[in-house]
Amino acid sequence: MPIIIISALSPDRLAEPVSIDFVDWIAKPIDSNRLDAALRLAVARSKRTRPTVLYLDDDPDMLDVVESALSQDVRLLKATSLERARNMLAI
Repeated sequence: MPIIIISALSPDRLAEPVSIDFVDWIAKPIDSNRLDAALRLAVARSKRTRPTVLYLDDDPDMLDVVESALSQDVRLLKATSLERARNMLAI
């Protein structure tokens, strides 16, 4: 499963290293060209013609903005908490 992480923290500022394979880790503020390249790479790695994206954000307005921007190209799953995201991944 291709993973793109967008976070307020860069990976070198984390207390523990991340042990997952991800396409890219993009620290905020988001570089739109880098995000576009990461999304293209993730879609290319996906085994589906219309990939599924799990988007986690505690801001409902941002969830709606991202859904509006990506809804034509991906199936978007929205989560407002880490617990909800983990539950969605477990299905």
